[in-house]
Amino acid sequence: MWQACWKISCEVAPKLNFNKPGLKPRLSTWFHLKDADGLSDLDWSRVVVVYKAERGYADLQFGDTSVTQLSQRSLGILQPSMKVRPAKKSASIRIEVPIVDFARAPEDQHQAIVDGFAACELLRSFFVKHREKLLPAAQ
Repeated sequence: MWQACWKISCEVAPKLNFNKPGLKPRLSTWFHLKDADGLSDLDWSRVVVVYKAERGYADLQFGDTSVTQLSQRSLGILQPSMKVRPAKKSASIRIEVPIVDFARAPEDQHQAIVDGFAACELLRSFFVKHREKLLPAAQ
């Protein structure tokens, strides 16, 4: 599944810079796209695109940020598919995407995987366009 997702990502969203994966634990189902264009210069614990395939989420995740803070910073610029959501000690701008079942063959879920990485690319480009507004001045 990881290899298939990597190949699809390279075709659909090359600016995510998804590195070719090695062996992964069986329950590893989140893709942290730390090297994405426009985000790779940041500490990925602060801002990262995360594709939570088995949950059906593409997240632009901001560490140590509350939902209130992120909602204020993104006011007036969110696209209709984007919602601000909590995520442990962080907040995310989320796009819901089709769920990917890691127990099934990737070929049977090709469009769901394409849609997931397309949403990740939309979040990446959104961040690049609105970086100054989305990041606090100290970052």
